[in-house]
Amino acid sequence: MSIIETVMPDRAFIVDTIRSRLERAGVPVVALLHPIFAARRDPSGRLELLAEPEGGGTPRESFTHIAIPRSTDAAALARLEADIRDALEDVRLVTDDFAAMVARAQAVAAELDGLGRSRSAQLATEATAVADVLRWLVDGAFVFLGCREYGLTTLGAAAMLQLRAGSGLGILRREARSAFREARRLDELPAWVRARLSPGRLLTVAQTIAEAPVHRRAHMDD
Repeated sequence: MSIIETVMPDRAFIVDTIRSRLERAGVPVVALLHPIFAARRDPSGRLELLAEPEGGGTPRESFTHIAIPRSTDAAALARLEADIRDALEDVRLVTDDFAAMVARAQAVAAELDGLGRSRSAQLATEATAVADVLRWLVDGAFVFLGCREYGLTTLGAAAMLQLRAGSGLGILRREARSAFREARRLDELPAWVRARLSPGRLLTVAQTIAEAPVHRRAHMDD
């Protein structure tokens, strides 16, 4: 057997995410152990205490020990290790930022409530409806994976679109991956991107073929 072992602060989605990455790689799981311990470490990360998790202030750490069919392909094992490391980093980002993403959605809903009070009856209805959708998502109808803000600016006579640095949460905290980390001209973007920026549109719902990087192997809009 080949063995995969991980350890990180306990949180949601760890085991499901590892399983999904192994499934995607075509690697069956022969055995999986997932103990959770109370752990205390010194400033250098050296383990000082490992005990049964009980009440109290000792942080809990999640350990996994996974047996897979033996492989001697060093390159394939290195790719699998890198993929699991990357996936667990996404787990960390999503879970660390979950409360902040919920708060961001609630703040936008409150902003829309205020917008509704200042608009005509028809536009007020739209603003209130979008605010209600956001609250429905917050109430458990949605797993927030990422959030990011973009800004429209002008450079000379050209309209530009760029992400707002530092606004990313969850998996969208990885701003180096964004195609808009540098300002891009609107007239050079695909028509479907420009359509999402139509003036007055409060909500756009889109589908994606991308798989969710955490929790389960499914499209992010499933």
